[in-house]
Amino acid sequence: MNDLLPGPTQMLVFAGAVFVLNATPGVDFVLTVSRTLQGGARAGMAAALGIGAGCVAHALAAALGLAALLAVHPQAFAVIQWAGAAYLVWLGLGLLRQAWRGAGNDSASAPQAATRSRSRWADFRTGLLTNLLNPKVALFFLAFLPQFVPQASAHKTLSFLLLGAWFVIQGTLFLFALVLLAQRLSRLGAGPVVAEPLLREPAVRAVSFTGSGAVGKLVAAIAVDRNIRFQTEMGGKNVAIVLHDADLRQAAVLTAAGAMRYAGQKCTATSRVVVDARVEDAFMNELRRELDALPIGPVTDAATALGPVISARSRDSIHRALRESNAEVV
Repeated sequence: MNDLLPGPTQMLVFAGAVFVLNATPGVDFVLTVSRTLQGGARAGMAAALGIGAGCVAHALAAALGLAALLAVHPQAFAVIQWAGAAYLVWLGLGLLRQAWRGAGNDSASAPQAATRSRSRWADFRTGLLTNLLNPKVALFFLAFLPQFVPQASAHKTLSFLLLGAWFVIQGTLFLFALVLLAQRLSRLGAGPVVAEPLLREPAVRAVSFTGSGAVGKLVAAIAVDRNIRFQTEMGGKNVAIVLHDADLRQAAVLTAAGAMRYAGQKCTATSRVVVDARVEDAFMNELRRELDALPIGPVTDAATALGPVISARSRDSIHRALRESNAEVV
């Protein structure tokens, strides 16, 4: 059984080739990064698992003799190439349609349209299909991988499967690492890099900033150092106060609009309400009626008042806050 895999030197060459194939920016690489940036680490991991499943299918097909079939009939491989190209064009057209629909809405609604939440199954399926129809991966299994199957092996099919398993495991681990790196970089952002040169510009005499706490502190420090006027808004908690003599219907309308417009994804969103105890029950009844009447749906529909949040991570954060606070969902 020692002849199932090539020697140590050849295995190092094989592992290096697998790394280069995965590290070279291509369809799988870009898909994994884009899913991570759009939907968080879980979306990226799901896409990576789909890509791994596609590699398993390639390995099984090669081991079962499809490689030999395609080598004898090159036109069959051309069919795979054209199918892969057609699927990529279809994905590209989908992105263009999404961008076009977003352009028809106001600038604040466009980000919601561009980042609709996707199920993990959809991310997995996309990764699977893009890999199955990726000519680069097909070429690897059809042309390159067979070079490492030992000629002396009495079990070439098993050798094929072992090398394929190595490829799948190494490639999937690489994509998982890529997901974690992309997520980390997305959190770091480029705010300080962009902000400091602008703030140091002598022509800038006043600054109004809305954004993260880290960049806001930098803005304040440089503005104080330069003795220029500045204002920073870094995610405050905006409160609505309802007194006992308020118009409760109007208060409910304004509170709902302030909290739910753009799905609450704005720095001035109403995030807490202080109500006089004497009118608390009456106000809550009015607020429930107002919230129940809000049309929920895609932002491409002009009638929609409450669309999706920007990412799966934001959605999960909202669910986590509700669980931790034992809040009543109205």
